[in-house]
Amino acid sequence: MIITEANSRLNQLISTSRSHIGSGTDVPFLGFEYDAASAALMEITLQHAEAFHELAKCDERFFFAAAACARSAMEAAVTLAWICGPKDKVEKEGRWLGYFDGLAKFHANMAKELGEGDPELPKEPSLLNKLHGEVRNRMIAGKPIPIVAKPPMEQMHTGHTEASD
Repeated sequence: MIITEANSRLNQLISTSRSHIGSGTDVPFLGFEYDAASAALMEITLQHAEAFHELAKCDERFFFAAAACARSAMEAAVTLAWICGPKDKVEKEGRWLGYFDGLAKFHANMAKELGEGDPELPKEPSLLNKLHGEVRNRMIAGKPIPIVAKPPMEQMHTGHTEASD
């Protein structure tokens, strides 16, 4: 299949996805954070796929930009598939919490590095930790949600995660 045909098929896939899920992340809250997170990850996947589609129409100068968009789309899609993999809603929520933990750690590290670079930046780590604790410690039917740590991308991509082994 030539690149132009593959790009045309990608555009059809994006259009079909957009017609089914819309173009935003406004999803009614159904009691589980993974509902909104899934819509957001799908939106990220589609936006990166759209950027790849546009860059693929350009000359070879844009190869690395297109490759970065393709990788971002793939990583968001794999993460989405991992979060939504189990049939049990509580397990999906636990996976989302594991994903959330990873994001919280990333942002805490970034805040620390920025604070080291510019001591004038406001430091609110206690507020971040408080909000993170509130999200992490939610309960469903009076029971804590078991948090599932997000595995490495390679394991999610191949389907060899602790939950599926």
